Amino acid sequence: TTEIYTLSLHDALPIYLSIMSRETLEEMPDRLERARVAGTKIRVLTWDPAVGRKVVEAFRKHLGEHEDKTSGAYDQVCRASTAWRRLAGDFPSVITEVRQYDSAPTMQGLIVEGEWALIELMPFHMKPNERPALYLAASIDTGMFTVFDSAFNSLFKSSKPLVNSEDKSGG
Repeated sequence: TTEIYTLSLHDALPIYLSIMSRETLEEMPDRLERARVAGTKIRVLTWDPAVGRKVVEAFRKHLGEHEDKTSGAYDQVCRASTAWRRLAGDFPSVITEVRQYDSAPTMQGLIVEGEWALIELMPFHMKPNERPALYLAASIDTGMFTVFDSAFNSLFKSSKPLVNSEDKSGG
């Protein structure tokens, strides 16, 4: 449930993000339009619904989210997958690639390639506004930035495309 404060930060630098919250997805068209105007490009990772309801439910319990709506978390994973596919079609000049991963997330965040990262950790039973986060500047926190950037790129490369160039070009 990471929030994005702006997507128009660096022209032409890829931004990597992983967003699943319903509220944030509802706000994405406005944010992506600002990113389009600024010339910002992003790559997206989202959780693959094929991991199954039991896996998502176990993760929901780990986070302590949606205690009153046990089916809500899996439904949201499905909605996020569908939403990113649609958003990639609506904003092809901004969203360069959408991929799905099937491992359990332990963090989520935003990485501006070669610039900075905001990483939200997802420890046991902490509400989104209580979770610790790390801000890493590539020029100051070189070692840590490299660790997270490398881990994210490894996850990205090992994930499967949700939207590929043929999907976006209509072929």
